[in-house]
Amino acid sequence: MRPPNLTNLLVGVGLLALLATFWLPTWSGRRAVRVEDRALEVTIELLRTAIAAAPIDVDDRTAVAALERDLQRRCRERGHPLSDLPRLEPGDGPPLFGNRHYLFRIVRCPPPVLRPADWDSAARLPLESYGWPRTLLPPGRSVFLAPEWGRVAYTRNLGVGYAGRERMPEGGSGVPRQGIAELGGASDYRARSDERWLILPAELVDR
Repeated sequence: MRPPNLTNLLVGVGLLALLATFWLPTWSGRRAVRVEDRALEVTIELLRTAIAAAPIDVDDRTAVAALERDLQRRCRERGHPLSDLPRLEPGDGPPLFGNRHYLFRIVRCPPPVLRPADWDSAARLPLESYGWPRTLLPPGRSVFLAPEWGRVAYTRNLGVGYAGRERMPEGGSGVPRQGIAELGGASDYRARSDERWLILPAELVDR
């Protein structure tokens, strides 16, 4: 049996490497889109689930745990695989949901951010749902916000660098620094942290 021609073998390896350089970025990009699309959908459904369960104490683990089944049902209806459904995270600290690449939380927007001159201290504070990456490594980096007080938005997360439990969004993190009432029909805005948030079109949110 004749040994393989070394030149042909090297050419074949080179062609495979060249094909990989074209294919890998495409595959990686599609994966990032899929991961971030799924994170956006969970963020939106978490807000909808919490509103449907209102009134809810977002600091009560028992109440938050009761959201898990309904949230998972909503995500299954969107086509999320069983292996990547959001689940209540173990451990101490604020209640968090998580899937493979993202963490999620439901919080109330703090009154100092929203308070106008005639603010009613007895009024229920609006809910906010956040989704942010477990790490700043690929495939997902964007942070998503679904607020009861306004429209769904996201940030590319280039400033604060929200990631994991160590650096997670707090209530009011996505509120415009100029105030909610002044946001109007803007397509983007700066939060108090100077993070730039982009408002998503309604057709992407309601699909």
